[in-house]
Amino acid sequence: MSKQQQQQQQQPIVTTSVVTLLDWPTDVVSIDFKKEQQQQEVLDDVHTVILFIPGNPGLVGWYVPSLVQILQQLGPGFAVRGISYAGHGVTKEIVTVEPYEKSSSSSSSGSQGDTNGRNVQIPWTVNGQVEHKIAWIERLLMTEQQEELKGKKLIFLSHSIGGHMVQRLLVLRPDWRHQTSAMIHWMPFIRMDAAVAWQQQIKDTAARHPDVVIWCGKRLLQSMALLSSSRRSLADTAFQSSIPDPEGRALAVNLVSHPTFVRNFFELGTEEIRDLPQLPDISALRLLSSSSSSDNSNSSNSNNNNIPTFILHCPNDPWCPEEHASDITQLLLNTTTNSSSSSSNASSIHLTYASELQHDFVVHPTMVPTAVTFCVQSIQKIYTNNSNNHQQQQAEPLLSKL
Repeated sequence: MSKQQQQQQQQPIVTTSVVTLLDWPTDVVSIDFKKEQQQQEVLDDVHTVILFIPGNPGLVGWYVPSLVQILQQLGPGFAVRGISYAGHGVTKEIVTVEPYEKSSSSSSSGSQGDTNGRNVQIPWTVNGQVEHKIAWIERLLMTEQQEELKGKKLIFLSHSIGGHMVQRLLVLRPDWRHQTSAMIHWMPFIRMDAAVAWQQQIKDTAARHPDVVIWCGKRLLQSMALLSSSRRSLADTAFQSSIPDPEGRALAVNLVSHPTFVRNFFELGTEEIRDLPQLPDISALRLLSSSSSSDNSNSSNSNNNNIPTFILHCPNDPWCPEEHASDITQLLLNTTTNSSSSSSNASSIHLTYASELQHDFVVHPTMVPTAVTFCVQSIQKIYTNNSNNHQQQQAEPLLSKL
């Protein structure tokens, strides 16, 4: 077999599907290395699975090209699983939420198998979306077809508010922390404190009046429909400057083709502003950064018992300002009484600044390689440290005999 044929067999394969989680149909994606004759994902030779959670508006489809590039550069041994948000998608069955609002209001716990009683708190609140992601991971762990994640190392990759969701779900599920090798965040939106006062005022006003924001959004889409016989054509023109990537722009056009999606987007978006703290959740960061990973000696964290966190940030970011990233390590140092523990926690946070990026990098093809490189280098650093730690552990018994 020629080298070119071998390379073709090693190209990542993208599989998209819709699964039902907490009664809500949800877009998910799997990216794997598999041979052409294989019809299903094969994780037998995979040691690490990257779990990706996007930022709002929560469509994993926007990130697939970036995730494919990451897997291509890492090579076999890795796989990717990604998920969209509940209520966020480009099909009517996914974005239809409002009809279930009345039935949800009579039950705080939502549906118990009755699809007419779906809980709208799942797509419309941060807590609901976190529960939704937990259900997704549980499904991967417990699926009847094969236990996809059992025995695999996990790396959580996120963008924007997805970073807050990762942090929260790992606090809620300590049993998963032992399996987690790292958290990698692209511009994490983990605190609600805009760098510029007027930006914060706008966000606070929107958060206090979500009904007004939703009404304006719906009226805008209705106006676009009236101004043009083809709303899609007008939307495509409107998005050309802000979303230069044709595939990303097509996804955006598909979104606004469903006016019902506007409410899902703004219900969750305004709730994010109300829900997130003004300062980072240092207690959670300290807990996660000092959590022991797998007891396996091959674990990337077996030497220092920390889950490393890698954060990429950029200039002029209203959701993850520069000072937010730098504040994290300082707050960890200042709020831990034990100096050795404080230093260990802070040293597990790795910050990278990319001046050429912006928060919505994923729809700008020229920016994607920088974000991809950051992710790949972060993972390579984990496994380099792992190799060094393993060699050190092997050498220590020999040194003790000298």
